[in-house]
Amino acid sequence: MRWRDSTRFTAWLRAAYGQRWNARWEEFGGLHLEPEEPGEHRWRTRYGEIRAQMCDELPESIEVRHGDRGYRVVPLLQVELTDPRAADLLRRHRQRQAADRDGGPPHPRQAARPDDGAGSAG
Repeated sequence: MRWRDSTRFTAWLRAAYGQRWNARWEEFGGLHLEPEEPGEHRWRTRYGEIRAQMCDELPESIEVRHGDRGYRVVPLLQVELTDPRAADLLRRHRQRQAADRDGGPPHPRQAARPDDGAGSAG
């Protein structure tokens, strides 16, 4: 997010009942919403959690189309190189894809659980 857009972003955060992450207390709330204030650029709103990287100018973007709509987004490789959490998520996704292709073990949520006999009819 561009620094020059921070006033408009702060107004949106207020309208969306935003609360800023307080690393000291390890919870949301108790801090000013404005990105210019000290603290992580992380908020919780009625729409979910938001993280921002503040910059003077937005990075180059590409257009991604979904149906008839186009969206300007940062290329995934750039996100992966600049955001460690996104990089970790993508690494896990790629590992699961490779395991599925290679016939590896199923994802833990898909693994069959041993039948303990509870609730079975027969």
